[in-house]
Amino acid sequence: SIALDCPINQLGVDSLMATEIQLLLDTKLGLSISVLELIGETTIRGLATQSLKTLMGDATTQSLKVATS
Repeated sequence: SIALDCPINQLGVDSLMATEIQLLLDTKLGLSISVLELIGETTIRGLATQSLKTLMGDATTQSLKVATS
């Protein structure tokens, strides 16, 4: 299993993988996430929260906070 609060860069994601992830997120979901965010300190949970906020709006983010508390 992957820890949700583990920074993505600690999962072995290098700049090439981050570029591939970025392109997939953009083409499949219309999400604009920079490569620097992906290889920085962004976590899986942070990426998921940011993605939901972008895709569904602030109401979903509030629901997610309640559900994970």
